[in-house]
Amino acid sequence: MPDHVKVLRPMLHCCSLLGAALLVGAASPRGAPAIVQPNPNIHRAGSLHDGILTVALDAAEHAWQPDGPNRPSQRIAAFSEAGKAPLVPGPLLRVVAGTEIRLTIHNSLPAPLTFLVPASIHGGPDAVDKADSIIIAPGAVGHLTTRATVPGGYVYRATLPTGESRVAHVAGLLAGALVVDSGSPARPPHDRVFVLMETPDSVREAYADTASARINIGFLQVGRITYTINGRSWPNTERIAATVGDSLHWRIINATSDVHPMHLHGFYFRIDGLSGPWPP
Repeated sequence: MPDHVKVLRPMLHCCSLLGAALLVGAASPRGAPAIVQPNPNIHRAGSLHDGILTVALDAAEHAWQPDGPNRPSQRIAAFSEAGKAPLVPGPLLRVVAGTEIRLTIHNSLPAPLTFLVPASIHGGPDAVDKADSIIIAPGAVGHLTTRATVPGGYVYRATLPTGESRVAHVAGLLAGALVVDSGSPARPPHDRVFVLMETPDSVREAYADTASARINIGFLQVGRITYTINGRSWPNTERIAATVGDSLHWRIINATSDVHPMHLHGFYFRIDGLSGPWPP
């Protein structure tokens, strides 16, 4: 498995994508873990005022049903915006270049959480190990402020002191899109943001912490990985409807550690931009 998370920032003119809609489960009974909901990445999180985006996130363990509401759930770490349902990928951060982003992160997990925002959003090195970061103790609240000056698509993420985090550079579902637009559009952006994620099952997570995995962690093949697009796995992925001649503008953000998590065929498309950290 590659040692780096690849963040791809293409803007594609395409024609169609993926599969059927996932039915969202009902609200959790009192005392039961909240159900992680798929995030279509349409609505921006937080409050934007006077060039400052203020966002409060909570990292906690929730129930995730990647195969739909009628299949067993998995307990896994995920982000939620304060007072809202947990999402996969995490809440969308979208701003115009020059915006200051003020993040408050509450760690509701039983282990220290490292929260990271890529340094490349303000002109720093474009590498997976170069980030503005903060370590947050269990039960504590951390604050991170950064200014987004370089347009593009990025991944904010969090890790835990686990073997799987060392491999994937992310813990559980703790990753989301950070989109920086070049200027204020006259109307809402006419595009879609799709975040690709790979998520291990509990067997893989447990094995990653064993002595055998630490010796041979680059060849970890135990357990199951679920690949998702905006939190949905095939055949529950979103359907995109288009008319012949339409141009669709997509931003594909690769939050996995795989260099080839998906491919497209059956129609024409143009890559308008491509960037991100690459292995040496």
